[in-house]
Amino acid sequence: DVQPTFLNKDLVQKEVKATVSQKTTLSCEVADTKTEVKWFKDDSVQKEVKAALSEKVTLKCEVADVKTEVKWYKDNKLLISSKTVHAESKGKSRMLVIDSMEKKDAGEYTCEAGSEKLDFKLKLSGNTCFIRLFSFIRS
Repeated sequence: DVQPTFLNKDLVQKEVKATVSQKTTLSCEVADTKTEVKWFKDDSVQKEVKAALSEKVTLKCEVADVKTEVKWYKDNKLLISSKTVHAESKGKSRMLVIDSMEKKDAGEYTCEAGSEKLDFKLKLSGNTCFIRLFSFIRS
């Protein structure tokens, strides 16, 4: 029998309101004391992005300081700019741009700033090819 990771899930308070400068405590109860818990701000949990073949794709993360530099990874390997994939920076926005989506571009992407990470899952969407089959009947 598989035991759930979180206890009392039905009692979870999904929204917490606090005023500026007010101390706020967030907590969760786990079934096993060895369970590692990660906290995410906003909806920074993995985002799923779908793109069709040849479509331009932009993955975007926001940083707190305009001077913050980020590193982009694909499937845990550091990305290096190329003709088709490059990083851009505009104000507090950090973008990874894929000029034309290809099958090989699908995968897990990570925007890393210091010790913080934001994960994306890029998937190929839609019908990417149509095959027509014709039958010829000879009389």
